[in-house]
Amino acid sequence: MTLRIGVHPNNIHLALAERWPGALASLDPVFVPYAEGRDSAALLRDSTIDLCGTGSTPPIAAEAAGL
Repeated sequence: MTLRIGVHPNNIHLALAERWPGALASLDPVFVPYAEGRDSAALLRDSTIDLCGTGSTPPIAAEAAGL
């Protein structure tokens, strides 16, 4: 099973993992780039990505929006 990992420019750890050959290779990752962190919840909801990194505000906003 392939793991789709969402990557946006403000998440430095996942951005570096995307550029590091072999990073997370045991997970068979596919890195899915997107423009900004506030899109994370919608991409998870729509099953575009399986995992992403985020700060504390996007999950609170997503919960408030019923996501």
